Amino acid sequence: MTSKTDFSVYRLKIQPGGAKDGTDPYEFCKDEGVVGIGWGYNDVPFTDEDDLGRVESLPSVEAATTRHNDIERRFSERKGDDYTPTRVKQNGELKSSLRYMLSEIEEGDLVWVNEGSEFAVCQITGDWQADLDLEADKQAQYARNDVRNFRDAEWNVVPYTMVPGFVKRRFAGQGSTLSKMHIEEERKAITEQIFSIGEFEESRDGLVESITTKLNGDVAPVDVLEILDPVEVEDIVLLLLQSGNDGWSIIKSTTNSSEADVECELRRIIDDRVERAFVQVKKWKRVNFP
Repeated sequence: MTSKTDFSVYRLKIQPGGAKDGTDPYEFCKDEGVVGIGWGYNDVPFTDEDDLGRVESLPSVEAATTRHNDIERRFSERKGDDYTPTRVKQNGELKSSLRYMLSEIEEGDLVWVNEGSEFAVCQITGDWQADLDLEADKQAQYARNDVRNFRDAEWNVVPYTMVPGFVKRRFAGQGSTLSKMHIEEERKAITEQIFSIGEFEESRDGLVESITTKLNGDVAPVDVLEILDPVEVEDIVLLLLQSGNDGWSIIKSTTNSSEADVECELRRIIDDRVERAFVQVKKWKRVNFP
């Protein structure tokens, strides 16, 4: 691949816990051209008491970090030893989601976001901002959606069929609100190339043409193999087994649980006799033959 990958790729689930009923933080961020997370600076039940008070602005990341520590300290005092901080670590450093959003993400980095069956890849175009620094009407909108820390970003919604498997799996199950995707250079380059396509054509023909022109033009077949992981290799093997004329079919019930040696079972009938096959790809490595 020819693409330079001196940037980072992140995964973000835009579902802040403090959003008001009737709001849609994902769509709000898309409309505003930002990516953001929650963890506000004043919306806690005791900010008017004692020395905590309210803040009207946050001049720096250091000021925001201090505020998060103050809020967590007060929560710990009120809720006791069973309270688990969500904003800061025991040493006072920001936890990963806040740390990435406030200080580590850089302009040009790419962020995959997902809501339901829609995926988008966004390119960061600005520095960290907090809702407190917005004008009053905008601040109220961001507060309703609980988008308290955010960055300007260019959005590109990606058709579901074009979202790589390694991205879809990052959004399966539980995970941090915002996390860094520690992926190979080839996968970072694929993410950049998908973003660079811009607006995808709605028709299937247009989609194929846009991918062929802007994506496949820089990707040799061997590069595609390099970015496949064992799960994707397994999918290809299963598709090939079922697409031929050999009569193999997956038995769905065998895919429900993970086993040590078998991912799923296939069966076919030959001369009135049932034959069985099993597929499991643990890892693969390309071998150059003479």
